[in-house]
Amino acid sequence: VQYTGGGGPRNIVLGPIYNSTDSPPEFIIPFHHEMAYLSKFPQKLIFYCDIEPAENGETPILISNEIIKAIREKNADFIDAIQQKGIRYIRTLCDKNVGGES
Repeated sequence: VQYTGGGGPRNIVLGPIYNSTDSPPEFIIPFHHEMAYLSKFPQKLIFYCDIEPAENGETPILISNEIIKAIREKNADFIDAIQQKGIRYIRTLCDKNVGGES
């Protein structure tokens, strides 16, 4: 799958392998669904660290369904209210050829 779109810059390392980001290290990459905006997204993600950062550099990995399940166990009314109201958040990614912020 070719890396298309996204909120941060990436470059090809070799063949279909991309770096994680070219964003400055002070930028925080928030929780997201990797390439979920594509109709065909990767079935596997592989992580590799060539040079360990002196500090930070974490890559938290989580499963959305497990997060919802854990929140429901602690506060079912909250999850029910979100679902009943149909709340959802949408992130619009801009076209790199047009410019602007995502």
